[in-house]
Amino acid sequence: MSADDGPPIDLEPIDLEPVDLEPTRDLARFDRDRGPGGRPRWIWIAVGACGLAAWAAIGLTTRPAHTSRETTPTTTVPAVPAVRVDHVKVAGVALQTGLARLGVERFASVIDDRLYTFDAARGAPTLVPLPEGHVTITDQNGSSLLAWTFQQTLVSTNPISIRPFPARVTAIRAATPGRWWLLGNGTIRRDQGDTVAPVPAGLHVIGAVDGGFVAYDDAGRWLLWSNRARTPGGTITPISYPLPLEQFLVASSRWVVFMGGCGNSGCNIYIYDVREPRLEQIHLTGVPAFGTFSPDGTRLAISTNQGDVYVLDSGNGQTLARTTSVAPPSPTLPISWTADTRALLVVQDGRIEIRRATDGAIVGAIDNTDGVQQVIALP
Repeated sequence: MSADDGPPIDLEPIDLEPVDLEPTRDLARFDRDRGPGGRPRWIWIAVGACGLAAWAAIGLTTRPAHTSRETTPTTTVPAVPAVRVDHVKVAGVALQTGLARLGVERFASVIDDRLYTFDAARGAPTLVPLPEGHVTITDQNGSSLLAWTFQQTLVSTNPISIRPFPARVTAIRAATPGRWWLLGNGTIRRDQGDTVAPVPAGLHVIGAVDGGFVAYDDAGRWLLWSNRARTPGGTITPISYPLPLEQFLVASSRWVVFMGGCGNSGCNIYIYDVREPRLEQIHLTGVPAFGTFSPDGTRLAISTNQGDVYVLDSGNGQTLARTTSVAPPSPTLPISWTADTRALLVVQDGRIEIRRATDGAIVGAIDNTDGVQQVIALP
């Protein structure tokens, strides 16, 4: 040590106490604070706390932008049950009100494939108990109807009664109002009579006129047959015209309607007068499906399978009007004359059109008739 370092320091002695190396209970407590791996328990607690903190940090950085825990409650809208419209009630009221203005108090209607009759004196409609199946009215004679389900049935509407026929029997409208002829097994008779008359061999009756019947033979010739004559088999008169009278359409007491020459441009209609006799020819742009004469026979309405309806003058074939009707997939008669021959009822979609018989002009309509497939005015 040099002189510049200053005077020497006087060091005092330090007394050292001996350390007891024997384990004590403090050491045991120390060991209890260690984990299974030999590390102190507080170390594991610290590691766990760090893990939780890291997990929380990751969650905060990866959660969606919206931090609100509240969610919009899901509202379940109850299904609204479909309301079934009673077409019989709704359309029935509309028909009764509209037809009453025409003086029609009784009528029949096919609504949703079921036949009902309506009478102002009874109020509520009456379901006609026909054999099961979709109902179509194929012809009318006065207050009597010819209906079809899976079999042909005569329907009397005053009072209501039905008369189904087997497949081998065919009913054709008689010239007398409300009456029918029944054909079957080579014979003909009245619907309310017991007298049976044989039909000449090879003759096929298809319609009725005053004093006789419209028929064709096995050679395809059209004939008028009368069984009133005293000669055996009656009298047969050919309908001879150099025109293609290919198919019968409809007959009244005086006129017979044929169709022929049908093609893409339509069909020719031939009106034959059995009294004179003479033939009128008219061309229609559609293919006729049904025809019906007015009760007095002066007007002819023809509906086509395209839904067109023509109103013709029976005497000269003049077209008085043309309109449209429903064009259903199954054959039905969508037109009907009122009993006084003043108007023609044309069934349309949800609407009944009313046409004046004299000139075919529209004079009114009946709305709210959804479900109505046919309307037949009754006397």
